[in-house]
Amino acid sequence: IEKMLKRILSDKKSSIHKRWFEHIIGTYPPDSRQFLKRTKDNMSNPVGTAVFEALGPLFDGILDGSDAAGLAPHLDKILRIRAVQEFSASEAVEFVFALKRVVREELKDALKESAVSGGLAEFDNNVDNAALAGFDVYMQCREKIYEIRATDIKNRTFAVLERRGLISRDFEDEAREGLIVLKKEEER
Repeated sequence: IEKMLKRILSDKKSSIHKRWFEHIIGTYPPDSRQFLKRTKDNMSNPVGTAVFEALGPLFDGILDGSDAAGLAPHLDKILRIRAVQEFSASEAVEFVFALKRVVREELKDALKESAVSGGLAEFDNNVDNAALAGFDVYMQCREKIYEIRATDIKNRTFAVLERRGLISRDFEDEAREGLIVLKKEEER
């Protein structure tokens, strides 16, 4: 990103951070918004705090043109929460794209200078790359959630069958032995 634009964005980081956070909070239901905005304590508002704290380093990474691996830890802090909250992939990652709008609102006067507006294409590309990395992070989180749910269902089903005496603790070993017996019988 051109030095002039990077300097201006760095100078306005606090204001951009606040607007970006407010945009994210705006994606929640009204009563949740008030709570997430009002509370800045990690113990009483871990969601709001995690999102707010991740935005600063994420913005810096986007500004510096960090790759997916560099952005992933910051994206993960936000997207892990949104994955659990059942946001769709597009809803969960939309906040990354919103940074473009937030930056343009913040720089509306400075954008009249061609030196500043010329650097926006590279900045936009960095935002797009961050969003792509965000989709990957979100999908990894969702896959983990499905894996946990599947394991939980399997364990609960096993426990019910075991309580009813339909299978024993050594079910897997017995199943393997049964398969071996079946294979030997098929060979005859």
